[in-house]
Amino acid sequence: GGCGNAVGSCSTQSDDVYYAKLNADGSAGSWSRTTALPEVRGIHSSVAANGYVYVLGGFSAGAISSVRYAKINSDGTLGSWSTTTSLPVTRYYHKSVVANGYVYIIVLYNSFLFHFSICSN
Repeated sequence: GGCGNAVGSCSTQSDDVYYAKLNADGSAGSWSRTTALPEVRGIHSSVAANGYVYVLGGFSAGAISSVRYAKINSDGTLGSWSTTTSLPVTRYYHKSVVANGYVYIIVLYNSFLFHFSICSN
């Protein structure tokens, strides 16, 4: 997901998801399209942990609080997207990191920080 326009412009959000194999020399292989998000969203954050990719918050027609996740298949493609516990508030223009089984959302504009546990099925 993200913007479907030129770099520096974000007038159109997208549901596209791409992946590429990372090579031992640090380079990236060819980019391919995989399972699209169920809805368009932009200016969200994404993390990978425990064999899943998570897409947190973002913006579409308005700010989004939902969290989507998809299993990372052995060939790098993604399985179908599911919804998990939403963020307690809508967020976009935020950053996310994963550590010790938790994902942390760092909001850039109001010093807001919260986390939730990542559970594997």
